[in-house]
Order: sequence, then structure tokens, then C-alpha cells
Amino acid sequence: MYGSRFLASRCPKIPHGQIRNDSQSKTPFAASLLGSTRITRVAIAMALLFSSAVTRAVDPSTYLLLPSVTQGEREIDLRSGWGSGDAAVDAVKAAGMGFGYGVTQHWFSEVAVQYRRTGNAGTEFDAFEWENILQLAEPGEWPVDVGLAVELERPRDTAEGTGVRVGPLFQKEFGMMQANLNVLLGRHIHSAQFESTTLSYQGQLKYRYSQPFEFGIQAFGNVGAVNRWTSYEKETHRIGPVVLGKFPLANERSLSYNFGFLIGTTAKSPDRTLRLQLEYEF
Repeated sequence: MYGSRFLASRCPKIPHGQIRNDSQSKTPFAASLLGSTRITRVAIAMALLFSSAVTRAVDPSTYLLLPSVTQGEREIDLRSGWGSGDAAVDAVKAAGMGFGYGVTQHWFSEVAVQYRRTGNAGTEFDAFEWENILQLAEPGEWPVDVGLAVELERPRDTAEGTGVRVGPLFQKEFGMMQANLNVLLGRHIHSAQFESTTLSYQGQLKYRYSQPFEFGIQAFGNVGAVNRWTSYEKETHRIGPVVLGKFPLANERSLSYNFGFLIGTTAKSPDRTLRLQLEYEF
């Protein structure tokens, strides 16, 4: 799950090189949440479940979530990843496919299936996922754009329980740069294997050179259980370069890509991770 909105494709389209004018018409905060109240209540209820350190293996196809929504936009999302193995970490290959839709001006929802291959085992169905992104205000209305991610995962192995992940998504644009930081709490409910609430993060700093070609740095990590902090070497942290872009197509359609190469910085992290994501938006 533990899945981009890798381009701000659901934000209002702004010509390259032009800085967004924050004096444009803005929706008040209360109105911005109208139509998403029920989803917000669900998110709050889920957050209350996180009270309590074993975690699932690193997913090499994990991607950056962005706090932007375009109402009525549909997308087909394909992602894959490969994480190297050694004596401490199994090699993992993962791939997934999802279909997403901008339900309202402030709510995007996507359902997906995920497949995984660990070590020399065969490829098998891994999980069914439901991702929701809530855009909490109009782009530029606040000094930092803020969203909320609510994700549910039903693994093939029922002993893992139902996975839940909730957390804020932050985005800030300055000149030709865009910075993102996500802080996410994860927990498996009714699980016989995973008992702790975990804390993970996603980050990106990119230069918007042109719409078809942008580049920057991405980072993904999991610091483990929130109530039992471990040493740095027992955590998973990966960082590396990323190239991404978006090609406009006819009839207001587009194709976006995102390719990253991540280096593990701890013994529990894959030494090398390759990840690729494609989105067809229509």
C-alpha cells in the first residue's frame, strides 16, 4: 500500500515558469471540506485506533503521495519495484495496478491490487488496497498545501489483519522548486503477526525544469514502532535520485512517469531499489 500523485496533476494547470498567484479566488476552510465530512470522520476514527515491532518487508514499489485532487479526473496507475537482497534482507519484486477517480473537488479515491515475489519464491497476489486523498484547502490558500491520506489494505495472508495507514501530506512550492513531506502512522488491526503502530515518512525535493522532465531526490523510511524506538541501524531508510514528467495527449489526456533509484542507508534496508510508475490520466 504503501502507495503518485507524483506530479501535481490534480492541481490547477499553471504554465511552466509561472509562480502561482495566491490572490486567486479561494475557498474558505469550512467550505473546502464540504462533501468530505464523512470521510474526515472516518479518518479521525481510524487515527484513534493507533495507540500501542514487527513490520512488513519494505515495498520497493512504494510511491510518493501528493495532497492534490482534480475532480472528475480518472487514472490508471501501474507501478513496479525491485529491492536487492543480502544476508539481512530478502530480495523483493513488487508490482501493482490501480484505478483512481477524483470523486469531489477535495476527495480522490483509488482501488488497487498488489503482487509480490520474495527471494526465490514465485510471484503471488499480495494485497487489495484502497487509497483516499483529502485536499484540505485550495492550492495556495495556506502557506503550505496540506492533505490527508487514509489507506486500507487487505493482505492475502489473513493472519496479517487489515492494514490501516493515516497521516498528513505537506507540499510547498518556491520558485521552480517543490518540496513534499508526508508523515504516516500505520497499524494492522486484528493481526496475529504485527502488533505495533509504526511511523513512516516520504519526502521529495524536485526541480520543475519542464513538464515532460523534472528531477530531484526522494526518500522513504520507516522508524519502527512509535512506542518503542529502535536504533537507527534497525530502521529502514532509502534515498536517491528521481526523474519524472508528464506528456499531454489529445482530448485532455496525459501520460505521467516516475523513475527512481534509491540507496539503502541501514542494514535493514535494501542496498539498491529501482522503482517505476506510470499513470494514464483521462
